[in-house]
Amino acid sequence: MQKQPPPPAWVDQLKKAAAPRTTVDVNKMKAHPSLLPYQVEAVGFAMERGGRVFLNDEMGLGKTAQALTLMRQYPNDWPVLVVAPKAVLTQWEQEVHRWIASNVVVQIAREGKKTVSRMGAKQTILTSWNYDSQICICTYDIFRANRTLQAPPGGAQWRCVILDESHKCKDPSTKRAKEIMPVVMRADHVALLTGTPAPAGANDLWSQLKMVLPKAAQDHMPFHNQWQQRYCVCKEIYTGLRTIENWTGFNPGTQTEVNGLLKTIQVRRLKTEVLTQLPEKQRHVLYLEASPGAANKASGLKAKFEALRNKDEILAADQEPVHEVMKLFSGTAVLAAEPCVEWVKEHFFEDDNDTQKIIVFAHHREVLDRLEAGFQKIKGATTIRVDGSVPGAQREDRIKRFKTDATCRVALLSMGTCSNGLNMTEASTILFAEMTWSPTDHMQAEDRIHRVSQTNACNIYYAMLPNSLGSFMFRRLQAKARDIREVVDGPDATDPSLRTTNFVTPTKPPAAARVKPAAPVTPPVVVDLTEDFEDAAADDEPIDLTQEEAAPPAAPALPVVTPAETKKRPREPDSDDDSVLGYDSGFGKKAHSR
Repeated sequence: MQKQPPPPAWVDQLKKAAAPRTTVDVNKMKAHPSLLPYQVEAVGFAMERGGRVFLNDEMGLGKTAQALTLMRQYPNDWPVLVVAPKAVLTQWEQEVHRWIASNVVVQIAREGKKTVSRMGAKQTILTSWNYDSQICICTYDIFRANRTLQAPPGGAQWRCVILDESHKCKDPSTKRAKEIMPVVMRADHVALLTGTPAPAGANDLWSQLKMVLPKAAQDHMPFHNQWQQRYCVCKEIYTGLRTIENWTGFNPGTQTEVNGLLKTIQVRRLKTEVLTQLPEKQRHVLYLEASPGAANKASGLKAKFEALRNKDEILAADQEPVHEVMKLFSGTAVLAAEPCVEWVKEHFFEDDNDTQKIIVFAHHREVLDRLEAGFQKIKGATTIRVDGSVPGAQREDRIKRFKTDATCRVALLSMGTCSNGLNMTEASTILFAEMTWSPTDHMQAEDRIHRVSQTNACNIYYAMLPNSLGSFMFRRLQAKARDIREVVDGPDATDPSLRTTNFVTPTKPPAAARVKPAAPVTPPVVVDLTEDFEDAAADDEPIDLTQEEAAPPAAPALPVVTPAETKKRPREPDSDDDSVLGYDSGFGKKAHSR
């Protein structure tokens, strides 16, 4: 490992400037009686730092409740600005009335042909915030595009600000970040909420820390290029016309230093630390049986990818591929769509008495289209589909139907639109019919069902075809997840109990899972991945995709875990939601973004 120079002077300066100002008696705090002890502790942590906090709790631990309780302590500094993704605006309104008071005046700015304001049941064309608004909620795009909304009711400046999914401002060069960062930095009390503060590496943290650190510490933040050179790895990308620099990942040897800076203002807890009664979550790799034609095509796509790797025409193995080869991976997912439909049919709709629900995630439009067409052919498989093309109001209606209609048992969701922000514990099974290149996308999507109000064991299935690009992609996700966890959770986060909340390396498919020339489709083999994450992630050697996957040694047959085997228990009412939502950019865009 390359030895790093001693920490620059601004590291200690930042830590000293961000140190607690005072002590807080949490027993005197104004808080809802159902706020959990670890949530009260987080609010106290923020108050000791002047009401500023980087809330990075794992998804499903109630970051919304903590942020609103924090702002409740400063009523003289209201109104409060809440900037959140589009699909959770109404959810934020409901949470305000739950955690603060039912008579708080909430105003929501919605997108449409014109920006529309809603207060209660009344809708009007919005030009500025109403003078009597106490909680003002809008999307990132509305805030960026409407200068009149960047000032609070009555003018002056915002003193209380909440950013939900704050990593949407990770790139300081975007118009969104340029408009939002000055507003947040000038505010007195700030809560940045995200369970994934560094989706792609240390470069994602600079703008977020710049916003949330106390004002006394903001002057000690290094310039952006200094931060990149110290903590990031520079990858040169050839676009076909020019070479650009992409600062990504974590500079080896600096993870502990970055984690130390985060801890000055960060609150980060994992489910395993605070929710000992949360049901278990298990990941499975699902090797699906494909037709001979589809299997041959998948092998051909894999061979093309390996040829490009050998010619150095794509990025390093741990990076997201450039546009020219993205179609190889999306093409593999298209080939796996039909086997995914068959698996859902066999495990959820063969038994007429089965009432369990399943969520199926995909990323590209063509994959979603094929899955939807397949589900429509299954008797009794009433399906909702939510993707970037569905208007916000219709999204809410469709999600509500899935949650409340017992006959609606399949939710087909876009990774870019629905991987976060939703509480869907009515289901306890997720099938990833397609993977993206961000491990945080998948971990957030998994936590749509693995949440506070879940009462059943959760099974997560990653579908792939044998001898295809799926195994390669899954290993890249595992490697990225390891680096992210070391920075966000600290270098000592090696407790084996984390094995069900981290990516692990898939094993080779048993021989029975391989493609056979016979036409009938045989049941897929499920490989249960229960080995420790650290053991699986220890091998950093590149994967040789040129060799045929050899059959493993003979071993006792693994049981096939089916959703029907999970017994239903009485469900408690939904008690919490962390109100995090993903991207509204539709299909494909996120796959090519940096």
